[in-house]
Amino acid sequence: MTNGTNTRTLKDQLEYETAATERSAAEDSERYHGDDWWQLTDEEESVFDIDRERFPRMMTVWSCYEAFKNIAYSLSWEDGLIEQACQQHPDWCIARKSESEFSDFADAFGGLTHREAHAFYAKHDFWCVRAGVSQ
Repeated sequence: MTNGTNTRTLKDQLEYETAATERSAAEDSERYHGDDWWQLTDEEESVFDIDRERFPRMMTVWSCYEAFKNIAYSLSWEDGLIEQACQQHPDWCIARKSESEFSDFADAFGGLTHREAHAFYAKHDFWCVRAGVSQ
């Protein structure tokens, strides 16, 4: 994938990874249904008004954001592309994660609406509280 200059970007990689995640979800409709952080319960779907078909994209964008923020290490995201994105948005690299920053990141790189990003952030935040891993 290219952005017109034969240079891959994080946005390109995120689209590629999202397509793979969406294919996986289409092959196994129950894969992302459950009560782990990367899954969606019926209650979360209802409370946060999350479209189950968009959830694999939301989860993939969150995973990329965590790599971007150096919160979680993943072999999925290329270090050079993360560094390139950090150079584009240095203000996002110095602050702690936030709902509004994730929303901006998700809009810029992941093809989520601000509403979808806020819904996923809240879903994940409440999951952390329930799991006892909240700071």
